[in-house]
Order: sequence, then C-alpha cells, then structure tokens
Amino acid sequence: LCQLLKCGLCGFEGDSKLSLWMHVSQAHRPQNVRVKTRSRCVEAVLYRQLRLITPQQRHELLSRHFTETQRKALERWILARRDAATSSSSSGTLTIGRHLGQVPRSISLTRQSAASLIWRSVGKGSLISAQGKAGPFRLFTSAVPDVLAAMGFVEVLDGIRKRVDAERPDDLDGAGSAFEQAVREAPSILERCGCAVGLSFAVVIPAKYWVGRELLSPRFSVANLKVGLKAWQRLHSARSVVHCDVSNRHSIHKRNSPVELERAWLHLRQEYINIWSEAGKDRCQIEEQLLRLEGTRLAYRLQALRAHSSEERQRSRSTHRCSFKR
Repeated sequence: LCQLLKCGLCGFEGDSKLSLWMHVSQAHRPQNVRVKTRSRCVEAVLYRQLRLITPQQRHELLSRHFTETQRKALERWILARRDAATSSSSSGTLTIGRHLGQVPRSISLTRQSAASLIWRSVGKGSLISAQGKAGPFRLFTSAVPDVLAAMGFVEVLDGIRKRVDAERPDDLDGAGSAFEQAVREAPSILERCGCAVGLSFAVVIPAKYWVGRELLSPRFSVANLKVGLKAWQRLHSARSVVHCDVSNRHSIHKRNSPVELERAWLHLRQEYINIWSEAGKDRCQIEEQLLRLEGTRLAYRLQALRAHSSEERQRSRSTHRCSFKR
C-alpha cells in the first residue's frame, strides 16, 4: 500500500491517492512552451513607435534626428521583415500573399487597417503603393520607393474610409459629397510634408449573380473626381433596381424574380460598357470580357429562369381551375 502512495519520480509519500495525484499533476506537469515575445532589436522598437505618430510628425522626426544611413538601415529592416513574414494573418502585423514570385506582394500593416501595401519589383529595386476601400469605392495611390512614405499613404486611405463610414448618407448626392470632401481633405496631411499621394479611385458594383464577381470601373484621378462620381451614380442607379444588400443564390429570389434580375442586368451591362467606352476602352473587348464572365453563371441563371416559368405555369393553372369551379 505504501508503494502505491509513493511517487516514483521523487519519492514523495502521500496520505491518499488524491494527495499523490495532486502532487504529480503540480510538481511533474509538462513545462509550457515559451510564448514568443516581441522583438527587442532597435529597428523593431523604432518601427512600433513610428506607427504611433502622425505622418507629419514622422517625417519631421526622421529628417531632423536620423541620418541618411540610419534611415536606409530602417528601410532595409522593414523590407527584410516583409520577406520573412508568413502568409498567416493571425499575428495582425504583416500579411503577404502566397505566390510571392507570381503576383505583387500585398501587406496589411494592422489588423484594423483596411488598406494594404503593394510591392512591385522594378529592376533591382521595388516600388510601393497603397490600396484600400471606402464604401463602394476602391482607392489607389502612386508608387514610391520609400516605405515610410507608403505607410503614410495607408493612413490617408484609412482616414478616407473612416470619414465615409462615419457619415453613411442615404441618398446618392449625400454619399457623393461625403466621399468628395473626404478625398479632398485627407491628402493635405502628406502634401504639407512634400509627399504626393497620387490618389485615384474606381467604383465597385456587386454583380456576383450575373458574372460571379464584382464589376470595377475605370480609375479616376482626383482631378476627374466629378466624372468618377457621375459614373458611380449611373452604375448605382442601374444596380439598385433590384436587391443590393448581402444575399445568396436562394435569398435573392425571395426579393426579385429571375426575370427582374435579367432585366436589371441588361441595363447595368449597358451602362458598364458605356462608361468603359467613354474612358477610351474598346467596346468589343469589354463585351468579350463580360461574355466570358457570364459563361461561368449562365447555367445557373437559365435554371432559375426555367424554375420561375414552371412556377408561373403552375400558378396560372391553379388560378384557372379555381375560376372554372366557381
């Protein structure tokens, strides 16, 4: 009995099986794996601190207190960190696409940020631009070789997104004026620092039911802001004829019939082709691209039309029988 109550690892003698079990579970439990802590290198500390200040303060700090060698060393560290980052976004620090050698590298700086940095290799160097979304608009910036300037671009795009999301007007004119005001005010922060944002935008229209993806308009610069907003109003008016909110292939037919959806698509399709044609794109090429995209959803749309016509025939037959009995 004493042998049963004695710990075989250290010789501890327990008064009961419970006390022996508690001893083993506490004194001889497996050691927890050490959790990786934040890097303590100088570049990592500087990188975290620089992200906490505004672009104007960052520019003044780097130009006044950092030498050119120190700035280049920090930039090299950021680029090396980009290459060493994993494709998982669980850390919330850097997110890189899977096929790095085939597509431009995309990096989201923070988990809360909707904008991302895009790396493009040019010769022996690289150019960095920022992309983001603000409501129904997709935002783009110019490409620069400076990482810190591109990080400022991301903050500009996030500022535009927050401004548009905060107002959320119901009418088209109010939404257009809110976006116009946010676009004209946000880049002024970096322009005072001597950084040209080169902001442009495109309109995003949901069209997954018809072509399996969103439709993207041509890019419009800030100088052509009125033209871009007019294109958005035309596309939105054509799309809003039917249900625009989140839905799937089953719930969308509860709000609009397949016939109504096809009629709305004819109008939206024509407006989309006209806008690209006005931007200088060949109409035939745009129509060919739409035909290829429509081919991926054509079978489902035809099936929905056949099911709808069958339901209409059954409904008319039942109505006819009721009227005949009367």
